[in-house]
Amino acid sequence: MKKVFLILLFTSLVLFQLVHAQVTDTGRYGPLLSMHPLYQSQMVLQQGAEVEFAGSAESGTRVVITSGWGVTATTVADTGNRWTTTLKTPTVRRGDFTNYKVVVENNSRKLLLDSVQIGEVWLCSGQSNMEMTMDARPPWHEGVLNREVEIAAASYPNLRVLTIKRQGLPYLRQNFNGTWESISPDVAANTSGVAYYFARLLQQRLQVPIGIVVAAHGGAACQAFISRESLQEDTLLNQKYLSSYIYDPQDKNPEYKPSLLFQAMINPLKLLKFKGVLWYQGESNAKDTTLYPILQKTLISSWKQHFNKSELPFYYVQMPAYDWKKQDPSANDYSLFREAQERTLLLPKTGMVCTMDIGEPDNIHPRNKKPVGERLAVLALAETYELKVVHSGPRVQSIRFKGTEAIITYKKSSAPRGIQTSDGKAPAHFFISGKNKEFYEATVSVKGRIVKLSAPEVLLPIEIRYAFTNDAVTNFQNKEGLPAFPFRTDNWSHAKYHFKKSSK
Repeated sequence: MKKVFLILLFTSLVLFQLVHAQVTDTGRYGPLLSMHPLYQSQMVLQQGAEVEFAGSAESGTRVVITSGWGVTATTVADTGNRWTTTLKTPTVRRGDFTNYKVVVENNSRKLLLDSVQIGEVWLCSGQSNMEMTMDARPPWHEGVLNREVEIAAASYPNLRVLTIKRQGLPYLRQNFNGTWESISPDVAANTSGVAYYFARLLQQRLQVPIGIVVAAHGGAACQAFISRESLQEDTLLNQKYLSSYIYDPQDKNPEYKPSLLFQAMINPLKLLKFKGVLWYQGESNAKDTTLYPILQKTLISSWKQHFNKSELPFYYVQMPAYDWKKQDPSANDYSLFREAQERTLLLPKTGMVCTMDIGEPDNIHPRNKKPVGERLAVLALAETYELKVVHSGPRVQSIRFKGTEAIITYKKSSAPRGIQTSDGKAPAHFFISGKNKEFYEATVSVKGRIVKLSAPEVLLPIEIRYAFTNDAVTNFQNKEGLPAFPFRTDNWSHAKYHFKKSSK
């Protein structure tokens, strides 16, 4: 029995290496030379980075890595049969899509990685709307809008994706299941729609290889992606999520358990060198309006520490319209969550994209993922790559009240060519209130970047709310097509909405 087990174990290790690298034997076998599964043929390495390669080999053996870009590194396996070394990657020029070979060898085995590219790598994480593939996955989602056409056209050999497969366990994992692949229709069908559209536009503008690593899990809560040590360090988070938590080995749903997805999906990526993070998550924390800014701050600091990145561009998606099956046009608890998301912008290197115009109030997995990914790409192009592009929808510069009118001036940087509506109709979802805390849907006039609001029922307006309900799907945007961000001027815990008869 023991002999059979050893044979099966040996066979599985060989198959693993054959899947992830082309193996060339040099004549004799000791303990297998291996690499961490992060290193595979068709991978993309972050340009201009110190990339750490690691694996295992017989203790004391010399391991040599030779790269196609002319850099060589040598190391020796330690007493635990582990080796690690660093290779410097060059900075690539626009239009350079060179495929390199990387050879890793010792005195018993040679591993060849083929079609390795150097470019920009981004880590994409979150819950179901980040995980949601281009193709349909009944019954939980229908795929992206126009999925048949979009998938058929997805042929980008210099755009590579590594999707980390779901695995939730109560201990820190070092390895993962997933394969680097070039984007083709078959691969795109199984790729995150948001990540795909982000990568495609980024490549079109930068003209370098793009690698996206997708580590997302449907239904996941933010605390599941944070290291246990980071949760423990914060008194509120420790009390809320850890103090009463006991792992149940029979639990098959780890996605909302503290730290489990960090342990299963993020920890194995520790050696990954990448430019920044895309984050689409919040539905599972929608009621945590007080704690969510603390959760996101802790998530970012946890990942900075884990990946040894003192600066971490972190771009995330503000939640779109969804009515939570309440069928109540006045409900605004989800708006409070969006407001909580906004507070993360106080942290350096963060950015948020608005999706109030593309939600589906009765579908928590809206299909129009192309604008989401492309808005994240535009944000990265402006903030990380410092290109001069308009990357924000209209943001309020000032508000004043004059008689029966409320007057909003929007920032020029967020609407340099002015403001419009996407459908040619009047701007929707603006409300004004007097001191009685009753908001009436406003009549809106727009001139340049100035918006004037009034309602016959409000003789002396003192507060404004815009798109501050759960299910508001907006039409108000700048001329670049980016939607205005929701906001309110009041801090009232309770308020009443009055809608025009034609609105609801």
